[in-house]
Amino acid sequence: MQNPTLQRWRSAAPGQAGSSLIEVLVAMAIISLVVFGVMAGFTSTAKISASVDQRAEVDSAVASISDRLTTMPYRACSTVAEANADYIAWPAAHRPAGFTVEITAVSYLAAASTAYVATCGTDQGAQLITLRVVADGVDRETRSSQIVLRNPVASPT
Repeated sequence: MQNPTLQRWRSAAPGQAGSSLIEVLVAMAIISLVVFGVMAGFTSTAKISASVDQRAEVDSAVASISDRLTTMPYRACSTVAEANADYIAWPAAHRPAGFTVEITAVSYLAAASTAYVATCGTDQGAQLITLRVVADGVDRETRSSQIVLRNPVASPT
């Protein structure tokens, strides 16, 4: 007498007995492609999120540094080197960690004008300071900004 379970398996119609090895391999290949695609999407999203976070940190540092630079002592006809020296002289607590700050240009309010010029004639009491902030991280995100430094005792004419 034969086992009823074996009888049931043998009674299946040809081609309906189950999955072949080729079908299982094809299904696994399709599933693995889908999984790798989803993982690549997650990886891209994480990288973009990190980049956006670093940009936000640099923007925040630029705003903070710009606010602090407006409180820097006013020096008539200040040069780029003098402005950088004044910034470096600040206590480390006032400089944001993880960023390199450089004052790249100082322009001067022209006499009887609202324009800023590269050379200082007679100091009119206002200077346009251009600075560059670079994040010290891997991507080295960079931002530039300009602030106006005013002499608190002078009034531009």
